[in-house]
Amino acid sequence: GKVSAGAATAFRLRVDAGTKVGLAPQVRVSYDLTGDGTFDRTETFRYFATDPVAGWEEYTQAVGAQATTGSL
Repeated sequence: GKVSAGAATAFRLRVDAGTKVGLAPQVRVSYDLTGDGTFDRTETFRYFATDPVAGWEEYTQAVGAQATTGSL
């Protein structure tokens, strides 16, 4: 696909830790914008602390980026 100028990373993951405590997934998105096999941009988003209640939760880009390198 193509990345439009001013675009932002968006994702929506449904996660469920069941009744376990202390689980926290983290998303990292890497872009190879030139197709040369090298990542031109990497975004690491904050951990999403799941609750210990059975049932789906949504982990989205709204948690905010923890670290970024490169540009879109």
